[in-house]
Amino acid sequence: MKTLNKKILTGCLALMMCIVMAVPTFAAASESVSPRATLNGWHYYRPYTVFDSRMAVSGSIGDGAEVKLKSKVNTTSQQFIARYAADGSLRIFSRLGYQSINPTQSYTLNVYRSGNWPCTMLRATADNRRDSEVDFHTIDSISFRIYLPGRNVYLTQNGLNQNLTWGSYAEQYIKAWVQVAA
Repeated sequence: MKTLNKKILTGCLALMMCIVMAVPTFAAASESVSPRATLNGWHYYRPYTVFDSRMAVSGSIGDGAEVKLKSKVNTTSQQFIARYAADGSLRIFSRLGYQSINPTQSYTLNVYRSGNWPCTMLRATADNRRDSEVDFHTIDSISFRIYLPGRNVYLTQNGLNQNLTWGSYAEQYIKAWVQVAA
């Protein structure tokens, strides 16, 4: 009887330790997605600046296509959706050519790791996960940063009609974004 009690007590203790160790892991994962960024809906990503309502991120379809900050004109090339890919990574998909049945053929924001690390478009295959998986980090009540954890860089605005780049952390408005429903 004593042996059975010890085994039950040991099993309960082990189970309790597993649960206690897992709770911080779950909390950290949920904290990386800002409540300021809505998932699974089409949006415009615009800079959080004085001129933000007149600008939006714009991309075209093609591996390595440039992503720029353009005047907002309500086109599908400026509409994006943040959603989880088949491999479990959170990605930002372009509305242009989006295929919900086969998301690996759809294009996502991506980092091209040469030069000044420009933001480009690339298909959402599993082999580019480190270059296109994102997190949204809250800044204030309406804005967030778009973070690429696999490369430790943030999406950066460089001015109207200029390419977006990925750069290191900074407390600057050029790394702050808001969403507007499409």
